[in-house]
Amino acid sequence: MIANIASATVRGAHGHPVTVEVHVGAGLPGSDASPHGDVVAALADGPATLDTLAARTMHSVADVACAVSDLVGAGLVVAEGGWVELAMSRLSGQHPS
Repeated sequence: MIANIASATVRGAHGHPVTVEVHVGAGLPGSDASPHGDVVAALADGPATLDTLAARTMHSVADVACAVSDLVGAGLVVAEGGWVELAMSRLSGQHPS
């Protein structure tokens, strides 16, 4: 995928157009901005609120909330009463009946 973003910079009193081009594809170096793994790792320290998880992971509260929603759907974490914690039964291989 190629993305081009038109932007500008100021040098002295003059503006200069800048084009930022990004190419992401298989086999190229990349990055994963998804906080899913960071959230699971942060929950190893114990239950936490979204604000605490954001501070522990250095991700935004919005990104952490989306990750928690995905992880709840996958059965990896439990969210209740404003707190999020690992779903230990899932991680230990025990499935709820």
